[in-house]
Amino acid sequence: MEKTGQGSVTLTADGSAAGQVNILEGDLTLGRDIGFTADDVNLSPQSSLSMLSGSLLETDTLNFDANSTFVVELGQTDPLVRADSVALAGLLNVEALEWTKASEINPGQRHVIIETDQLITTDFSAVSFGGQSSQVDYLVLDGHVDPGQLSYSVGLELAWLASQDTAHGTFTLAGPADVFEFVVTLNAPTGPLA
Repeated sequence: MEKTGQGSVTLTADGSAAGQVNILEGDLTLGRDIGFTADDVNLSPQSSLSMLSGSLLETDTLNFDANSTFVVELGQTDPLVRADSVALAGLLNVEALEWTKASEINPGQRHVIIETDQLITTDFSAVSFGGQSSQVDYLVLDGHVDPGQLSYSVGLELAWLASQDTAHGTFTLAGPADVFEFVVTLNAPTGPLA
């Protein structure tokens, strides 16, 4: 299957399958709550793969180009890629990560969006959270290859528990009446902090 042209194509039939999928231009979207199976999925420059909440992509290989985009919509059931191997590159854009205050965060709770059988040895060049940014310095929006290198996850973390690229120990309360309830045990970190 080849996706050409600048427009967007949305797959909506659950259980669809294809051999090799080449996204040459534009966007290929997996609709909400559907499963799609492919032998290989390859993204070319200026192309994108979008996965709406609840979608599942099962493939042998998934290859991103340095100028491609992977859009993930989180929801009741997070979208997920299950692959034998992936080559990450380009932009990851995460949408619908919702939070309003630190008490709504379960530290360490992550949204796993990619699972692989082989080690992930590459990463996205940039991660965006749909234009969102943390309103406070003690909460960090974060996406990274997990320590075992067999999955990629995104989430909102307390700054001192985030990945080494984004972790820090600073937090600021904006107003004199603001309070911060600290219910997490801090351990001495290993390795350098960014």
